[in-house]
This record gives sequence, structure tokens and C-alpha cells, in this order.
Amino acid sequence: DEREIQAQWELAIMLRNGAGGLTRDVPRALALARGAAESGDAAAMNVLGVMLRDIAGPERDEAAAIAWFRRGAALRNTYAVTTLGRAAWQGSLGVARDRAEAVRLWRQAVALDDNPFAHVLLGEAVEAGEGVPRDIRQAEVHYRAAVAGREQAARRQGEAALARLAR
Repeated sequence: DEREIQAQWELAIMLRNGAGGLTRDVPRALALARGAAESGDAAAMNVLGVMLRDIAGPERDEAAAIAWFRRGAALRNTYAVTTLGRAAWQGSLGVARDRAEAVRLWRQAVALDDNPFAHVLLGEAVEAGEGVPRDIRQAEVHYRAAVAGREQAARRQGEAALARLAR
């Protein structure tokens, strides 16, 4: 059931971080995330990709991470789509640097689910005029959308960008 799968990948995040009174247990976190991802859950695919990309040690596997991000993106998970855009922007995780492709992916993430991180990243791209024509008003629109969004970290980034532009 979907709720059980979500609980599985949420527990994986908590174990990876040692949150909620749990002892940090990366191998168990990876096993839980992998099980949830292999069940076909797009959010779990993104979580597993993040873990494989970010952990230290022999479990780190950028090639597997990007494969999981691609699978999650194919299932329309906007966090996976946003992460693929970051990889294209930076030229990381074995993805060629392509600023226009990054912008395309972030626009897709916004269109699919108004992803607040994609709004921040689009705002930065539009503000800088990289991969897209420079347009400060459009950048402000994206930053405001991030501030109004569901993610606290994106909200803070959007607020900081708007404050910077107001100077």
C-alpha cells in the first residue's frame, strides 16, 4: 500500500539522518529506500538517488543515483526532475553541462507540481540570464512562488533572493 511505502522511505530518511530519536544507520536506510524505490514509488526513487549521491563511503554511487533520479523523473516526481536539472546545470553526476536543458527541466517541475525548489533555480537562471534570456521581473515571479511554496528551505532562498533584488 502507498502509505506503507511512504512510511518506509520516510523512515529511511530518518535513519540516514539519525533523526526522531533514531540512531543513524545508513545501511538500513539504504535498504529501506531501495525496497521502496524498487516497488515503483517515484518519491522513493528520488530519496534513494539523493542517498546514493550524498552519502560518504563505499555506498556512494553517482551512476546509480542518476539512474534513480531518471526513473523518478519518468514517473513525474518533480524533485527528481529538479535534481536532474541541477545535474545538467552543474555538469555533474555524469550529465553533460547544459544550462538550457536545466531550465527546461525546472520549467517541467514547475508545470507538473509547482515545485518550489525549481522556482528558486529558475529564478536564479532567469536573473543571471543563463540558459534563458535575462528577465528580473520573471525572476521575482519565481522567487515569490518559492516563498509561497511548501518547502521551508526554498522559502528562505526565495526570501533572500527577493531581498537581494530589492537593494
